[in-house]
Amino acid sequence: MNHKPKSFRFPVLLLCLMWSLSACDKGPIDFTESRYPENIHQIVTTNCAVEGCHIGATSPEGLDLSTWGKAFAGGTRGAVLVPYSADWSHFFQHLNTYSTLGIVGSPVMPPATFSDPLSEADVTTIRTWIEMGAPNLDGNVKWTEMDSENTDKLFVLCAGNDLVAVVNRTTNLVTRYVPVGQLEGVQEAPHFIIFSPDKTYFYITFLQGGIVEKYRVDNYELVGRVAVGSDPALMTLNPAGTRMVVSHWNDAPNAVKLTMVNTDDMSVVQQVTGSGDLLSFAHGIKVTSDFRTLYVAANQGNYVSKYDIDETGFLAEAKIPIEATDPVPQPSINYKPYDLYMTPDESRLFITCSATDEVRVLDLATEEIIAKITVGDLPRLMTFDSVSNRLFVACGDQESFADQGSLKGCVSVVDMDNLTFIKNIYQLGHRPHGVSVDYTNRRLYVASENVGGVDPPHHPVQGTAYPPGKFHVVDLNTLEPIADMETEVAEFPNALIVAE
Repeated sequence: MNHKPKSFRFPVLLLCLMWSLSACDKGPIDFTESRYPENIHQIVTTNCAVEGCHIGATSPEGLDLSTWGKAFAGGTRGAVLVPYSADWSHFFQHLNTYSTLGIVGSPVMPPATFSDPLSEADVTTIRTWIEMGAPNLDGNVKWTEMDSENTDKLFVLCAGNDLVAVVNRTTNLVTRYVPVGQLEGVQEAPHFIIFSPDKTYFYITFLQGGIVEKYRVDNYELVGRVAVGSDPALMTLNPAGTRMVVSHWNDAPNAVKLTMVNTDDMSVVQQVTGSGDLLSFAHGIKVTSDFRTLYVAANQGNYVSKYDIDETGFLAEAKIPIEATDPVPQPSINYKPYDLYMTPDESRLFITCSATDEVRVLDLATEEIIAKITVGDLPRLMTFDSVSNRLFVACGDQESFADQGSLKGCVSVVDMDNLTFIKNIYQLGHRPHGVSVDYTNRRLYVASENVGGVDPPHHPVQGTAYPPGKFHVVDLNTLEPIADMETEVAEFPNALIVAE
């Protein structure tokens, strides 16, 4: 056999070694660089973070999965990984083809043209990892630093799933989904959220659960719960945060209409009960700063109720008509007063009237309506911007095909100085419901229910009662929506609030 001399073989071996090292440099990065746990790294770098898919600056939808940190940065569609919440992490949904493991997303990843779907074992591994917080190689969970802070957060109620989405306002990414409510497998429909005056706690009413819950703002820990009766709707607090009054949205004979709660120990102080003509479907609610006068909107009445109160409970009650030509307080569906806003000087009460598509202004000294401001169809919740002295009203049914096609709803802007309508802001999703001002960044956040999925979710999912909803952001300086800040959340977002 003819053998080549050793002096010739050595350069060939060296050349092969150099080629091998060069090829490794161009291959998948090591798990110590990706920072994924080794088993997750193996799945991601062979199915997701591969050439032509989610790796590098040109990744589809800007989603680069090559490292743990980049995965948590999300893409143009927002967050894809939410620690502890596999079912609401798009990363899991779109890898999952097994309905027994949870929500099956569409489209399925990786694409069929690239490879077969992940095995059930691999999908289970991904799900378990996310449910454990999706930690990195060192065991660190993303956004943990936020769990000890009270600021830079947005809380969005998702009534269709009994969840609160926690959003980092700097990145606009969902960082946590907090399960709320007490009944396993029963939808309790979180309806409204407020902060304690010192921003240490947030409170939630559950329209179908008959309870109010108290949580910490920093770490989302449940502090207390109180049963208050059917259909608790909106809340208002005294300046010390020690007393809360809750309205009840019902018309049942002898049902609870108002509840006063001691928030220190989450106990009932006193309740108002009565027949349907007493606070028929009580909803909007505001109290004066001395906690002596309470105003409540009767959603199916032609009046606002006024109560004398103190910390022991409810005292005298009177009714204030909201229409001079209809002066006898009585049940009515002609106006449907929904939400109340009291000016800081406590001289005026603004009332959204869903049946007349107006904001009516009640002078509290004369107890007379002094203005009727036409806004968008179906006005609901309101918020106030003290910098511009403008009122923002979420209107759920406003149509304007030229501005937003088949989407319904807008946010109407009202000049509080002149009591005049300024404009409607469109392109804020389908059926806006809740609004909240971000003073730090001069933004308005808007929660839109997306009933019927008219506003197509970025990542449609099957097997859910409602399609995912969204929140949108308005620039308060220009009064225009910020298009690239539209964010998908869980089902039926109906209220939100900014922590700053």
